[in-house]
Amino acid sequence: LNYCPWWCAWNKVGMEGDVDCEAEAVPEEGSSAPEESKEEKETSHFCVEILPLIKESQSQHGLRHGDYQRYRLYCTRRVHRIRRSLHFTQGHRNRYQKKPLTSQLIVASSSSSSAGGSSRYLHLPLVCAERAWALAMELKQGLGASGEPRKRFHILRRLKKAAKYAEELLRLCEECGGWCDVRTKLEAQAYCSWMAGNVKFEQQKWQEALDAFGSSQTIYEKLAGAVPEEQRAQYTQRVEELTPNIRYCAYNIKDMPTDVTELMKLRSEAAGSDILASKIDVSQPIAG
Repeated sequence: LNYCPWWCAWNKVGMEGDVDCEAEAVPEEGSSAPEESKEEKETSHFCVEILPLIKESQSQHGLRHGDYQRYRLYCTRRVHRIRRSLHFTQGHRNRYQKKPLTSQLIVASSSSSSAGGSSRYLHLPLVCAERAWALAMELKQGLGASGEPRKRFHILRRLKKAAKYAEELLRLCEECGGWCDVRTKLEAQAYCSWMAGNVKFEQQKWQEALDAFGSSQTIYEKLAGAVPEEQRAQYTQRVEELTPNIRYCAYNIKDMPTDVTELMKLRSEAAGSDILASKIDVSQPIAG
């Protein structure tokens, strides 16, 4: 009979437990720990494909038929859905409490969750900008040739609000730094320039509108050569949509007399820009 004191057995168990703990702490050969850390590092960067996102939403929710009211209502519902999914609602039904959207919140969300969840915060200013822009286009459709001053003032206010949300989107992308990839920053810059160009265009500040549209078109041209093949057509289409706006701004900067033939040509090319089409309709001289 082998007799072992209780303290020997205790020490043996303690030593074996220590050895087991140390053995578990040492990664085995060929373990996937470095690969997991690499995957976490890659998923920390998020990407928001702004132009494909808004083009798909516009096509599926009314703009294929020029129904801006339907698209505006869709944007309103989508903003509420995004806020609820992110638990970022602004108060309750009977009490409004504004919550500022900051880059610190987005970065903290990226650190604690997946990149897909944190990138949805950037959808908020984007969809809000689309909603304000859709309301401006809706009012534009109901604006007659007389150009009621009150309606034009309301349209300009909506466009300025859309441009403000676009600036907020760009600011958040830049402040997020390395968490936001280069493509998202370029898309936000192009979108912001396009919205700013719409405001200057409505104000008839032709040189500023020309600069903004030109900057947006240049960025979209570069993105068209860098995006995957299946998305290239959307960027090429946006470049083509901006061309009539740029030509009309240059036409007004020259301060030339109204050429009906030139205006009608620009009008036929303005299929994707209701702002340009309405400007040309108002500026055409009345026959007789």
